[in-house]
Amino acid sequence: MKLQIAGIVHQDPLGRRRLNTWIDRAFSLSDQAPAFIAVEWDKRMLASVLAERSRLEELARETWPTAPASFLAELVAAVAYEGEVPISSHPNVDVLYLDEGRVLDDETVLTQFALDRMRNYRHMFDESLDSFGQEQLEAMSRYSWQVTVCDNPNTRDHEFAKRIGEAYPADILEWGVVVVGACHALLDQGYMAHQLDELGYECRTEQLDTSWAP
Repeated sequence: MKLQIAGIVHQDPLGRRRLNTWIDRAFSLSDQAPAFIAVEWDKRMLASVLAERSRLEELARETWPTAPASFLAELVAAVAYEGEVPISSHPNVDVLYLDEGRVLDDETVLTQFALDRMRNYRHMFDESLDSFGQEQLEAMSRYSWQVTVCDNPNTRDHEFAKRIGEAYPADILEWGVVVVGACHALLDQGYMAHQLDELGYECRTEQLDTSWAP
């Protein structure tokens, strides 16, 4: 089985745009739909976080009252984009929720999501630009990738690889789409993509960072 794997940063304000383009291209390279689309979410948690978008919009408007609606809309749409985009763009493809059944030690990760994301956006915002346009979004996107550090694989790399392996074995003559955090998509020892490669999958990985182009 061939896997098209996208590595993303969850808080990247321009990640949605890149992922949309990446998915469209992935589908255009094959004359048949993928067997599945895997996303790094639990279905319940995804719904909960998507519901936080309205609260985030309020917080962003309070923080930057002079910002144009287009800028605020971009930030809001980036919330959980990596879970929403693959599913909404191709609703007829089976979805594999890689975090299905995940238990959180602290549920405020969900209930306070808008507050936490707004805190991240304030850190990303480049005050020197004095702008709410494309240049600002690109600066924030770069920052989100710069602070993403892949120190070591973790148990979730194994869990994700195992879940894909159990649902869609490597010897199936089909292809699949996987959208995960940047570190899980690395082909370095121990990360999810590497484990899938070791299991016999043909993995094509791409990091959808600021240098990525279709």
